[in-house]
Amino acid sequence: VAYESVLASALFGLQELFQAAERFRQPDDAKMECRFVSAGSDFVSPNAAYWLEDDSVDVVILPPCTAGKNPQISEVLKAWLIQQHQAGALLASACVGACLLAQTGLLDGRLVTTHWLLGDYFKAHFPAIKLNLDAVVLEEADLITAGGMMAWLDLGLRIIRRYYGAGLVSQLNHYLVWDGGDREQRYYRRFQPPKQHGDVAIETLQVWLEANFQQSIQLSELASMTAMSERT
Repeated sequence: VAYESVLASALFGLQELFQAAERFRQPDDAKMECRFVSAGSDFVSPNAAYWLEDDSVDVVILPPCTAGKNPQISEVLKAWLIQQHQAGALLASACVGACLLAQTGLLDGRLVTTHWLLGDYFKAHFPAIKLNLDAVVLEEADLITAGGMMAWLDLGLRIIRRYYGAGLVSQLNHYLVWDGGDREQRYYRRFQPPKQHGDVAIETLQVWLEANFQQSIQLSELASMTAMSERT
């Protein structure tokens, strides 16, 4: 889906990945055709191959975007995604692309991954979605989600493996010089304690600790700063 603020490198990188898969697939395998759905992006030229609104597709991919954590979905795109899902399409997203899918309600109650930085945002805005932010790729019956911004490549290869098998993915890994082994997002995550808890004294301590972590810190000193007992 070529939506507004879509990451151009992912949009065209996925197209090039599927074009490579089409070259390497076995002659008896189904032909692979990759087109764009225009949804506000100006990256795609007018003469590009598009899916029409009433076409049915096997897989819909929401790539990452450059709009941070809150890209808004249009009512037209929302209706199209729901229509494709009801017709049996596999839904797929990478990174912030999951935010668009989440706004359709189609992810409610499902196990999903997205960029680890979006954990608090998802919990606040989409509490019905189950998150696993350790995974780079999660695959269910009609849903595949991928984590970080560059995980669009993991996503594309997982889709290819699903329809064409591990042999073709192995060929593509050699062709792309890509380590296709399983990875986890937890190796890239960093601890970010929440500050939106409404406790001004504790937030003051958090800010001070982040600025002075290199010092030797005494509990009595922290208690004195907040006029609390050491036990509290």
